[in-house]
Amino acid sequence: MDINLSNLENAMPSQKYYSNRFATLQDQLLTRDISLVVPHTMPLGTVINAIQAVPTISSVDVFDLYAGENIGADKKSMACTISIKGDGSMTTEHINAVIQEAVKAAEGVGAKLRE
Repeated sequence: MDINLSNLENAMPSQKYYSNRFATLQDQLLTRDISLVVPHTMPLGTVINAIQAVPTISSVDVFDLYAGENIGADKKSMACTISIKGDGSMTTEHINAVIQEAVKAAEGVGAKLRE
């Protein structure tokens, strides 16, 4: 087997992903993971766009996708990391409220929080 490392390197995400996420050193790094169940035919972008519309959310990254008997027929589960824009003063209650707002946004397009 031959591996062309140049092609592999070009396919990797750039490091800018991490370097431009925060405007200042005082920004808080806040992420939470959630799993949602959506209809199998629903594009993931529909849910991602709904969650990213929440003003305090900076990004949504899907890290797992599952379809199988445990989820139910014609459904899939998507697990994602939600990054929250923090200013260094967010409390646990405030962070939880942002996540609840994200879940409500996802539910608005037909997703459900996975139990």
